[in-house]
Amino acid sequence: MEHHAPPSEIIPHKRKRNPWVLVGSAATAGVLLGGLVAFKNGNSALAQHFMRARVVTQGITVAIMIASGGYLAVDAAQQRAALAAAAREQP
Repeated sequence: MEHHAPPSEIIPHKRKRNPWVLVGSAATAGVLLGGLVAFKNGNSALAQHFMRARVVTQGITVAIMIASGGYLAVDAAQQRAALAAAAREQP
């Protein structure tokens, strides 16, 4: 049976591990909210600019997620290799 940690334990761990994804997500949500407010107020030109900005911020966030995932995978592989080398050195 697998043990699943509750969200109260997962979210702080991920925030410490990769804070830029949280920043990008908040920026995307902020730009989206700004666009929705502009649309509600009837300013469709401003709403369109906000939606374009949302696409850009969302793309940057996805790029950060991909880059950090690659970095964390390489780092984990290096740690596993170091542990395996240390285990081989022990008598």
